[in-house]
Amino acid sequence: MITINRFPITQKLRVVCGEVHLFTTVGKVRNGLGDSYKFNAATQKAVDALEFTRSGNGFADQCATGIGGIWEGISVQIDLTTQSSY
Repeated sequence: MITINRFPITQKLRVVCGEVHLFTTVGKVRNGLGDSYKFNAATQKAVDALEFTRSGNGFADQCATGIGGIWEGISVQIDLTTQSSY
């Protein structure tokens, strides 16, 4: 059984969704970035998927710094970042 290693709420992320690019934190994603249920669900599921991937036993899994896919019918890309201007 795999144990999911969750990111701290202060972990900084870059979220790309269509023409929207924004820098935010895991805490803000968990609380909802906007007023659209589908957008919030899609970004939360993308963060969950990246956490699941990074919890794997393989070297490549543990080094993953981003993920992209379609959740809730919305194309989302999540990248870990060290951007400090937000």
